Amino acid sequence: LGWASGQADSVALRVGCLGSKETKTVAIGRFSRFEYSPRGYILFVRDHTLFAQPFDARRLRLAGELFPVADDLSEEGTAAGNADFSASASGALVYRSGSPTGDRRLVWRNRSGQRVGALGAIGDYASVVLSPDEQAVATSVPEPGSTEHDVWLLDVTRGVSSRFTFHPLDDGWPVWSADGRMIFFSSNRTGAYRVYEKP
Repeated sequence: LGWASGQADSVALRVGCLGSKETKTVAIGRFSRFEYSPRGYILFVRDHTLFAQPFDARRLRLAGELFPVADDLSEEGTAAGNADFSASASGALVYRSGSPTGDRRLVWRNRSGQRVGALGAIGDYASVVLSPDEQAVATSVPEPGSTEHDVWLLDVTRGVSSRFTFHPLDDGWPVWSADGRMIFFSSNRTGAYRVYEKP
C-alpha cells in the first residue's frame, strides 16, 4: 500500500503484493499519506478530516463507502502531506488535532482526561518535558520567523517562562536529569547535532 505522485494537487493510491512488481491503482485524489488498518480499512486525511474506507485486502480493492472518523487533524503540506495518525492491529487509533505549528496551549488534565488548568501563554511548543519534581516544564520554542529553536523553562507554580539557551543556532529536545539539576539538549552549534548539558 502506498502512494505515487500524480498531478499538482492529487496523488494515486496503489496497492500490490510483496514480491511482485505489479501494482493496481485504487484511488486518485487529494489525500495525505495512507495507512492500512488490519481491521479492514484504509485511513487517510483530506482537508484536515480523517476518513476510513473499507478495503478488501484479498481482492486489493475498495469495498464500501468512505466515512469521516475525526475532524481538525494536523496536516502539513497539501497533496501527500504529513498527517499525524496511526492505527494499531487491535483497532486503536491515535491522531493529533489542531494546527501543526503555533497556537498551542499547554494544559493539565486529570487521569479521566478532563482539563483542570493551563500553563503559560499560547505558543509553538515542542518536546514538552515535565521536571522530576513537577515544578517546571522544559520545552523547545522556535525563534520568531525562524526554524531555529531555543530551550525555555516554564515555572509551574508562577506560570511564567524564561529562556534557557541563547545560541543563534538550533537548541532543542530537552531532557531532565534524574535529580532535576541538569538539562540535556541537542544542538547543531558546532555543525553536526550533539548533546549538550546545562545546570
